[in-house]
Amino acid sequence: MSIDKRYAALMMRRHNGNLAAMADEDGRLHVKASAALESVEPTWRQPTPAQAAAGNYYKPREKWHGLELVIENPAGTVREGVDETGKAWRNVFRFAYGEIAGTEGVDGDPVDVFVGPYAAAGFVYIVRQMRRKRWDEYDEDKCMINFPSIEAAQAAYLGHYDDPRFFGGIIAMPVDEFVRKVQGTKGAPKMLKAILLCVTKY
Repeated sequence: MSIDKRYAALMMRRHNGNLAAMADEDGRLHVKASAALESVEPTWRQPTPAQAAAGNYYKPREKWHGLELVIENPAGTVREGVDETGKAWRNVFRFAYGEIAGTEGVDGDPVDVFVGPYAAAGFVYIVRQMRRKRWDEYDEDKCMINFPSIEAAQAAYLGHYDDPRFFGGIIAMPVDEFVRKVQGTKGAPKMLKAILLCVTKY
């Protein structure tokens, strides 16, 4: 007998065939199970501005080729704020965005990633992001993983920024090479470099 059938038979005996009582207990059990699951694996919720600034909010984690991705913004979520001029801004994440745990980018923070839907991708595409309002200065790398092509990765990146001048070029790197190089950034942050498939400007 399956687990579902055994469960139904047990509930039938407990309530002497009273379907209303069975349904009531079944509902209460599902509520308790959902609460227990949430206590183990909470869900992402929009952080307050203070939480976002401190990074003090729940971030889902997932494994990718032996690396641990920390997702700051799942796909479909929003990040918003006010710039230095007082103008409000709002960014909707079409793809999940986060960082790679145990790595260090040139800005001193973990290496940033956008996560696409194509898990079979053989390359990681690395965007050279330029510094806001100092467009001739390199700022940091944004790594596009799980994208099917360099064109798709570039389009995904540009879809998250309000000025194309953030884009300073893009390179392609085989996944295994990327994993090896990004693991080596901890304590020795550096620009991630590759030889092939380079687009230098938008």
